[in-house]
Amino acid sequence: MITTKFTATVAQGSNGERDAAIQAALVYDADLDPFAVQMVLTAEGAPEEVVWFFAHDLLARGIDSTATDVGDGDVRFRRKDPHTLVVCLRNATGHADILLPATHVQRFLKLSAEQQPGSAFIESELDEFIEEVLGS
Repeated sequence: MITTKFTATVAQGSNGERDAAIQAALVYDADLDPFAVQMVLTAEGAPEEVVWFFAHDLLARGIDSTATDVGDGDVRFRRKDPHTLVVCLRNATGHADILLPATHVQRFLKLSAEQQPGSAFIESELDEFIEEVLGS
């Protein structure tokens, strides 16, 4: 398991509110899901953590994006500047823009990519899945 902890910032609305610092962690657990990342957000005084799951490759594409948003659904990424990655989280009750330090994200991606299965694993898992579906 790879975990990178850091301080992130919740970007507040344009109505004069100040940005709020929160604790964040990116977690990669190949045993849980070899293609997913967890982002755990903890605000001071909050009763519980907030956990979002998204594709490892979406995060990797997001850190490399320079002009447009990356992602189609509830989680999108865009580079704000060379030092900041913005993750835009949306659900039925609202949305939040979280500013992540790009250096921490890049370090996390490098460490987790070393443990991520390669194409041989994907082909093997896919073949096994197809056999299971066709065999039933």
